[in-house]
Amino acid sequence: MSEVRKVSGYRKRGLLSMVVLTVLGMLCFSFIWIGGSEGGSRILLRIGIAGLVTCVVLVIVIQDWQNRHFRCPKCGQVIPIRYVDVQQHSHTRVQFMCKRCDIIWDTGVHAA
Repeated sequence: MSEVRKVSGYRKRGLLSMVVLTVLGMLCFSFIWIGGSEGGSRILLRIGIAGLVTCVVLVIVIQDWQNRHFRCPKCGQVIPIRYVDVQQHSHTRVQFMCKRCDIIWDTGVHAA
């Protein structure tokens, strides 16, 4: 039977990058708003659209990269993500299983 341990700080792991990208996305949205208004600059509209699309793509790529490159806190091996259904609460938990250490790292995060 594998030992289950909590991963401290997993929720904060990508928080800074997500906050920065959210602020940049809102700035790009304001460019779209200004450029799309009557008499607005079309260049601002194009910059805003390109920036917003870039921010959305970066959020997806960064989140995926962080999930694929999680390292076991004990041995340092890159381990895959796994989703575990919790029947009594009808949600899915995000965990990582290190086969080398025989430890399940529970993030405390619930997936949609």
